[in-house]
Amino acid sequence: MEWLIIGAAVIIAIVVGTVIMTRRGFNVRALNCPQCGTTLPTLRKPTSLRQALWGGWTCASCGCETDKWGRRA
Repeated sequence: MEWLIIGAAVIIAIVVGTVIMTRRGFNVRALNCPQCGTTLPTLRKPTSLRQALWGGWTCASCGCETDKWGRRA
């Protein structure tokens, strides 16, 4: 019985989290490099302190730095 309650709570948490992330724009969509158009990876590896603290990518193709919204930094 307790496993049923725990399982239901986990499923509700996943559904609520997904709805919140898609409606509030937590960068769920794929972004492209503003300079060359290459799709930026979903899992990012920060190359600077700014990227580690505030998000963003460095394009593997051209080296362009972007912020977490995909704009040139």
